Amino acid sequence: KEDIQVFKALVGDSSDKITGCPGFGEKAWEEVPLVLCRSIVQHVDEPSKFEMLLRSVPTKYAKKLLAGREEISLSKKVIAFRPITDTLLDANIKSGSRDFEAISAYFKRFML
Repeated sequence: KEDIQVFKALVGDSSDKITGCPGFGEKAWEEVPLVLCRSIVQHVDEPSKFEMLLRSVPTKYAKKLLAGREEISLSKKVIAFRPITDTLLDANIKSGSRDFEAISAYFKRFML
């Protein structure tokens, strides 16, 4: 599961509206070691560590990752938030709640 989250944070997932890093696609994912991808996502909000990690990435991908740092960070946050919204929606469905206005307001609040 963690590797899927790392993949989506870097490569993106259009079906889940996760942008990922522009220009960092499946080919880049295959060429950059998984352990390094995990560390990049883990330290995306720590500029000095993030930039240090990029030194181990091929230059063509390092430039894209550096330019897309904010998108990676946002994607990481969206991925972390998803289980909460999925749980809320599941709970409403299982309880038989049909309060679609409340559910809609919740999702609009977080722009989902």
